[in-house]
Amino acid sequence: MAKGDPKYVKGYGIDRAKIAAQMTQMGGEATDGRVLFVVQGILQMMVNEYCVVGGQDLQNGLAYNVISLAIGDESFGDSIEELEKKDIPIPNYLRSLESALHGPTVFEFVGW
Repeated sequence: MAKGDPKYVKGYGIDRAKIAAQMTQMGGEATDGRVLFVVQGILQMMVNEYCVVGGQDLQNGLAYNVISLAIGDESFGDSIEELEKKDIPIPNYLRSLESALHGPTVFEFVGW
């Protein structure tokens, strides 16, 4: 990680396991390719809206594409406690995706 990068980010992780479970519940086959297709669709929707970064779950170490919840530095920081206290409401455009997301929570920042 480059000097000056934040240690943590608060946001929603795109949850591949939840996406796969939903595919299975709907009678579809949850192959890696189909799940990746949905993840890429979500990322395309976010590209011009909010910052998407690489993050890692602090509890289980799983990697996520993390959608930060605020523009600028508000979603990033070096203190888990400070970020956990921040009340950053979920944007309306993410409400329809909640069943495919993990969070809101603080993730370890991995990269831009």
